[in-house]
Amino acid sequence: MILDERTEIITNISRTLSIMMCDIKLHQSMNKFSINIDAEDFFCNVFNFLYPGKKFKNANSAKSNEAYIDLKDDISKHVIQVTTTTEKDKIDNSLKIIKQHNYLQYEFEIYYLLEKPTGFRKTTITQYQNEYGIQDIRDHLRDFTDLLNDIKVLPDDRLNKIYTDYFRSMDEKYTDEISLQVVFEALIKDYKYNKNDYSEDFSNIELDEKIKLNQLNQKVSNELHKGSEAAIPIYELPNTEMLTELKELIVLDYYSPILKSALSSAGAKPKTLANKSVDELHTLIKGYKVCLNRVLGELCHRIENETFKANYQATSMAWVIIAFFFEECDVGVKK
Repeated sequence: MILDERTEIITNISRTLSIMMCDIKLHQSMNKFSINIDAEDFFCNVFNFLYPGKKFKNANSAKSNEAYIDLKDDISKHVIQVTTTTEKDKIDNSLKIIKQHNYLQYEFEIYYLLEKPTGFRKTTITQYQNEYGIQDIRDHLRDFTDLLNDIKVLPDDRLNKIYTDYFRSMDEKYTDEISLQVVFEALIKDYKYNKNDYSEDFSNIELDEKIKLNQLNQKVSNELHKGSEAAIPIYELPNTEMLTELKELIVLDYYSPILKSALSSAGAKPKTLANKSVDELHTLIKGYKVCLNRVLGELCHRIENETFKANYQATSMAWVIIAFFFEECDVGVKK
């Protein structure tokens, strides 16, 4: 396997894990936990492949339901709690299993579907040392970063197999549109609980200047201002790869064709538009009467059409994404 192939596989696995995290966060915020159960089965299979000699089974199958744990291997004597909860109480409850007579000699871990907790107090670490003989509880807590690090060191044949057998179907499930869907609905969730301060005017001088440069009307300007206020979660995506893919989807796949169509309607020749980058298209705008209000409106509708399960405040969230790329100077002329 050449280096580029290996890098691509690792990138795809990382992307899938990151989007899965967003998906889990979204479902959790809506009190839908079925995805957690699916995740238990998925990671049970991944762990069995990744760690030689392990034969984990779901401890919460139809035939049995073990308190405090989700996966167990009675042969290697290893139990794992799979959870999204990072509170100390969750660790305390999970540790109860290793005080039970039939689990006294078992290895114990918690795998966090989201980020694992950090910043433990020294007294907490000492507590677990005294009560359970665990030298450092942090060594028993894992999350997707630890999993990805273990995957990265696999030899080529096993790296290819773990991707093919377990991650490729997930990767294909999370198509670009589904990835946008996850980000879009996560933004909706965040926006739902956002409290606007109506006692102060929203001031964004750079945004105002760019709105003026693009000759945008009041309706579009208002949408961009509201979207800009709510765009922080986009900057907080789990990793830059997802942001890069979001940019490719919104700016290159959606915005660029809309902009080319507007330029063509304004009189630009097809050969003039062929193979032009977005920056080059923005330069061409100066020579044609292109209405960027209409262009951004069409971009908004395209985003809404691709987010087929978006609910409440859907239009506002489409403008959040547009506002983000407008401020980043990927959408709209910048000089």
